[in-house]
Amino acid sequence: MSLAAGTFANHLLAMSRACKGDELFAHLETVDLPLGMLLNEPNRTIPHIYFPESGIGSVITSLSDGRDIEIGLFGADGMSHVGAVMGDELSPYRTIVQVAGKGNRIAADRFRRAIEGNSDLMRLFLKYARSFSIQTGSTALANGRSTIEARLARWLLMMHDRISGDYLGVTHEFLATMLGVRRPSVTDALHILEGEHLVISRRSEIVIRDRHGLSAIADGAYGLAEREAERLTGWRGKPLSRSV
Repeated sequence: MSLAAGTFANHLLAMSRACKGDELFAHLETVDLPLGMLLNEPNRTIPHIYFPESGIGSVITSLSDGRDIEIGLFGADGMSHVGAVMGDELSPYRTIVQVAGKGNRIAADRFRRAIEGNSDLMRLFLKYARSFSIQTGSTALANGRSTIEARLARWLLMMHDRISGDYLGVTHEFLATMLGVRRPSVTDALHILEGEHLVISRRSEIVIRDRHGLSAIADGAYGLAEREAERLTGWRGKPLSRSV
């Protein structure tokens, strides 16, 4: 990312240029986002808002039985802690880096002042917050109504949308945590997807082969949030016709 050149890989920051977001840009700092980095803890004041240029963040909640489950994710399409747009300094959820990368961050109070003083900027971030809420709603629906194979296919497509290549460095254990299921269930679901030649599952790595086929397995769980993200913010994932 080059601030001087005014170029951002992060979609929200790139869109902020048209909103004359100089107050926002003036306080950004470039940061590394290593795997497992904690971006915010639950129920504690959130000091910074992160805008990934690469990598992916995961918003996680803990269930009553002690298991964790992912309720939302973001990469260069978005930002951490969308509640900051509405002035909320806390979150009941934990946010971590699940794919390492780089990005920019800004102090939460400076972010709030920047968007409060710029109606165009506020409108942009409110649209992203709406988009993210639709994503989390779609996740809740998938968790309650979809098969594990459908949920896994959706998650793989969402991740694939936010990385530059076709290789996901994830373990079965990590997938189980993200989906809130047992590891053997993830292994069985991956065998089904691999049997359909949609993915290649290797040790600590999954290769995406056929997005169109994965979308069919997702059975409607993937697509709504993506269409709404494009409508609201202009962000677009990879085409479904992509196959490797």
